[in-house]
Amino acid sequence: MTLNSSHKANLIHGAIYVTLCYFFLSLFGACAKKASESVSTFTVLFFQNSICFLLNFPRAWREGIRTKCPYLHLTRDVCGFTSYFLFVLAVGFIPLANAVLLSNSAPLWIPFVIWIWFKKKVPSYLWGALIVGFIGLIFILKPTKELVDVASIYALFSGIFIAVAMVAIRRLTHTEPSSRILFYYFLLGAVVSLPGAIRDFSAAFSMPVIFFLLAAAIFFYLVQICITIGFRKGKASTLSPLAYTVVLFSAILDRIFWHKVPDLWSLIGMVLIIIGGIASVYFEKKYEGKYV
Repeated sequence: MTLNSSHKANLIHGAIYVTLCYFFLSLFGACAKKASESVSTFTVLFFQNSICFLLNFPRAWREGIRTKCPYLHLTRDVCGFTSYFLFVLAVGFIPLANAVLLSNSAPLWIPFVIWIWFKKKVPSYLWGALIVGFIGLIFILKPTKELVDVASIYALFSGIFIAVAMVAIRRLTHTEPSSRILFYYFLLGAVVSLPGAIRDFSAAFSMPVIFFLLAAAIFFYLVQICITIGFRKGKASTLSPLAYTVVLFSAILDRIFWHKVPDLWSLIGMVLIIIGGIASVYFEKKYEGKYV
């Protein structure tokens, strides 16, 4: 096999794993949405983080858990936990596809995170892509004279916190293995969500609720595995646009389980956000690589 054909094979394998990652992410969102109908957001996140912590622990222990970047880990962990807390909170009130799309608006926010973090202004060639994406956000949010739907704002802020977490992760990957990054993330998530989840422990959990809680945790762990393998085989800048396949998967699940179909304005917003997100990822690779 030639070097070029080997590269193509790795890219195809990477694309498959990344697509699987976002398929599992949509399943995580669906299971979290079903579970949150009966239990609190803290309970969903406690099951997710504690089970993932146990699954990740053996590998993390073998590779070592001592770190020289505690503050960078803390930034990633707090922002990561906050983003998923807001996402699970939002998904209980708005269609899954809308929550997933707003949460995955992170590529639109990363240039601003770099601007604030590294004091580097957004380059002019990025503004076109960002403006298209932000117009799409307006179509999804549908602001009126009244307040915008609070749950949609939760999902939007989830995307902002994910953007901060992504920049921190990219900094951490320079010196830290993925198992160590996940070790501290899952540990903080389990500890922080436990007090809020204790209130639900006094009530009897039905089998369907337990099933959805366990399934959400397992799907979330599979997300981490697939994204790690996928980006190891192919460049993140090339594969990142596949993140928007999660919108298609989520829309299908919305239709099957909740009989929700996006209206025309939401569909236009989805297309604009996807175009803006893909374009921003394309332009970001030369902008971001100098600072992250």
